[in-house]
Amino acid sequence: MELKLENIHSFSKALLPLQRFNDTADLKCSPKMFSLIISRHFPLIITSLQILPPFFTNFLCQNQIFQFQIPIKSFYDIMNSMTHRLYSSMTLSLHPQQPLIQIALQFRNPRVVDDQEALYHAFPLSPSREEDVGEIDYGIFFSIESLVFRFIAIELDDFDALVTLTNSEVKFSVNDKDIILYKERDECIIGGVEIGEESRFFVYLNPKVLFRDLAEQSARIWMFKSPRSYSITVAPIGLYAQFCVYFPQIEEQSKRQRIC
Repeated sequence: MELKLENIHSFSKALLPLQRFNDTADLKCSPKMFSLIISRHFPLIITSLQILPPFFTNFLCQNQIFQFQIPIKSFYDIMNSMTHRLYSSMTLSLHPQQPLIQIALQFRNPRVVDDQEALYHAFPLSPSREEDVGEIDYGIFFSIESLVFRFIAIELDDFDALVTLTNSEVKFSVNDKDIILYKERDECIIGGVEIGEESRFFVYLNPKVLFRDLAEQSARIWMFKSPRSYSITVAPIGLYAQFCVYFPQIEEQSKRQRIC
């Protein structure tokens, strides 16, 4: 496996939300996608940064899946440090013929041609602990601007909100307080709900710092209802990368606890 980026700034910025919530992350690489996945418990929230091959300058991942755990905070600190030191080019490599005990990073400053000026770092690897999110149903969804969702989270000021979705509007409810967005005013995009139908499900409004980070990197978020396992919030970053945040379903009849 060998991945190369000529400009690591956007990659380093995308790591910021991940390293806030866990010291480690699962790194998963296949011929179709590179992913970094972190889990936060109590409650369980799984956040994944998914990147397609065209994002990279070179993307070489043999016909197999590499999956292991890395120290995400240390990884982010190195990336951030290299960015500030103008080492903008990075090569990430792992060779299967060697024991899978560490991953190697090589950084270069494009202003310096001499190979001796390249900087090298290595991180230890450990077995993957990726959570199984099961099968996701993408049939029912809505999309709103990220800054609007951030406002809703602050305004309703609760751990989660009940969403009532029709063909024409999205309503967020906490106790006796409602915020409604209308499709005809271009305040939202709605899919999978026919005229006269209604769909209700809970969405998480916390952790607020996560949605703040997503709003700073993505113009819109897409929320999908999944009756069988997790619901998912997707925040695209450009053409070739996105954040996916998986939340366990909350039963409407269950007692909800406020978590600060």
